[in-house]
Amino acid sequence: MNAHLKSSLIPILLTPAILFVGGCQLSTAESQAQSVAKIETQKTITPRAVQPPLKLLPVDESNLDASFQEFRNQLTIAVNTFDKEFLLSVLDRKVDNGYDIEPGVNEFKKIWKLDSDTSVWKVLSGILAEGGTFNESRTEFCGPYTVSQWDKVTRALPEGAHTLDYVAAKGKDVPVRRDPRITAPVVATLSYDVVEYVANSQIFDPSNPGASWSKVKTSTGQEGFVLDKNLGGPMDYAACFTRKNDKWIITRLSARE
Repeated sequence: MNAHLKSSLIPILLTPAILFVGGCQLSTAESQAQSVAKIETQKTITPRAVQPPLKLLPVDESNLDASFQEFRNQLTIAVNTFDKEFLLSVLDRKVDNGYDIEPGVNEFKKIWKLDSDTSVWKVLSGILAEGGTFNESRTEFCGPYTVSQWDKVTRALPEGAHTLDYVAAKGKDVPVRRDPRITAPVVATLSYDVVEYVANSQIFDPSNPGASWSKVKTSTGQEGFVLDKNLGGPMDYAACFTRKNDKWIITRLSARE
């Protein structure tokens, strides 16, 4: 092959090699760029923090004052024996009967119908059994704890949430059932958890007279039914007891409207 022909073939033979090397360089550059982008993505995207469920733990400060503890024991006995005279003797003459209701003993008698209805004894029994808290000076005790401590829940709720749309489980391992039946499958359990209350969901249980269910939504989004006796919230009946002239009296027995 003459020298002229050899020299003319050299550029043709070298071209594929140049392209091959260039292609490798381009592929390597792209791979490096993708690796950098992946690292940057890993740096900037962090896993979303899982928020622990909001809980309202029970509290009972009644033992912090001996005089109140003695009064509560006496009131508990009166409630268990339907002692109307004792109850009326420890009512404040301006007892708070609730929103848009006149205060006072006369209205209290009209509301609770002490001679023909046992509702007041059931309500008071539940309140006395479920603890509560004192004010700073320990001159007033309010219960149950689900009402007296509800401000803690309000402060911890997500921004924009309405405090009256929530309730708290009053116990450990409270079952949430798929349907409002005691035999329905359990879809979740609650231990003092604060959960969303599904509005207008209350259902009375025909198989269990006096029992009712409410639908709730847990912090994980699971929906189901819980017996109302296992739920508490700011709308429940509450009582406040105040020490006046060294005597404890009932100054409030009402539910929030």
